[in-house]
Amino acid sequence: MSTPIVIGGVNCYELWRDGRPESGRESFSRDKIRARRIIRCAWTDRLTLTRALMGGATSSGSFAAPAAYPDISTALCATVEIEGLGKSGQAGTDSQVSYTDAVLDVGYETPDYTVSTNPNDPNGRLLLTESTDYHAEFVTTPTASFVWTSDQTPLPPDAVPGKVMGMAEYVIDATRHPNPPWEAIKQTVGTVNNGPFLVLSRSWEDGKLLFLGTHDSRQFILDPLGNLTVKAYNVTYKWAYRSERWNTAFRPDTGQWEDFQTPAGNQLYKTGNHYSVF
Repeated sequence: MSTPIVIGGVNCYELWRDGRPESGRESFSRDKIRARRIIRCAWTDRLTLTRALMGGATSSGSFAAPAAYPDISTALCATVEIEGLGKSGQAGTDSQVSYTDAVLDVGYETPDYTVSTNPNDPNGRLLLTESTDYHAEFVTTPTASFVWTSDQTPLPPDAVPGKVMGMAEYVIDATRHPNPPWEAIKQTVGTVNNGPFLVLSRSWEDGKLLFLGTHDSRQFILDPLGNLTVKAYNVTYKWAYRSERWNTAFRPDTGQWEDFQTPAGNQLYKTGNHYSVF
């Protein structure tokens, strides 16, 4: 028998059979690291232990990340299979057979998401992935602002110059978000970022990111008692990036992209704190 360990407040240990440990099976490929541990605990503690290994939303509305494989911290718990062990019994005609102990076959792997600090709650954690689709948009500009280089004569009306504007679609997916701030999301849709924006690996300049909204779906997970409950959401956040700030336009007399506003001082797009949507 191995040395007792405590996971999520549950006393357990890695299982030995025929004088050898069952744990410690690891595999490596170009894009994944996988590992297995076989853990034994009291049958009555199996669901609490599973919850501690798998992570998920808590009753307080925060998120507990999946447990990491001890020797490879980037490999997180992905699956748990449970087998009854020891003396079995049945309390009544409608009761499930119970056992003395439970054996948990715990699978770990490097995930496709990143466990990140919640930008809107430094004490919380989120499971995030990001993707970006860069493209270009052809924008026409007023002819009157240009002259021919050779003789400085103005361009004729039919010689319409154009500019290729750098664009991008930026997406962040939050998996098993315990408590999305719906009101902040509604208030932020249609605004541009009011400062540099960096959540994972992509950094975006002030005023160049337009928040387009979210798509969400509910996810069923286990609560600490093993009951199925709606505690989390899968949320897709969407932005549009423009290489020139969204509140700028081409000014013919200077040939530059410049800020514009109404006589009352209002800009076309309001600014917002895009970190608040998490």
